[in-house]
Amino acid sequence: MQNTKKTLLRTCICGMLIGVAVVFCRWLGFPQNGIWRVEFSFLPIAIIAMLYGPLWAGASYGIADLIGAAIFTGVNPFITLVKVLTGVVMGGFFKGRKKIGYGRILVAFAIIGVALDFLAMTCIFHFGFGHAWEAAFTARGANALVNAAIRIPTLLLCDGRLTAYLEGQDL
Repeated sequence: MQNTKKTLLRTCICGMLIGVAVVFCRWLGFPQNGIWRVEFSFLPIAIIAMLYGPLWAGASYGIADLIGAAIFTGVNPFITLVKVLTGVVMGGFFKGRKKIGYGRILVAFAIIGVALDFLAMTCIFHFGFGHAWEAAFTARGANALVNAAIRIPTLLLCDGRLTAYLEGQDL
């Protein structure tokens, strides 16, 4: 019975944070079309990553992307895969930490920025949407840099307070 309650609570918390991620990406992110977007949908997924690890974070980011894309832009399975991998990377670096710390945040977002936001998404925009390599590299490189400049300080600001709060909760 205890495992059922924990699983239900975990599923409900992930569902609420998926909803927040969709709002942060699709309503508060800008611009809403084109080859790049600045958004804060990583933050609720980072919370899931801290609480429950890579599998839950990856699945949650994938579900958030599917919901948002189905409502607004159309689903692209390759972009959803990149979001899943982003959640998995965050879960691998953030799970079970009393304090994530600057080093883990920097390495996690460097991997996400270079391998996923820049390289993988550049290939998706070139092969999937027909953008020229130069345009895709330029836009995705700028997107990765801007988002890293937002993600790293945001998570650093949340790190001490958020992890201290979550540590005291039985989630």
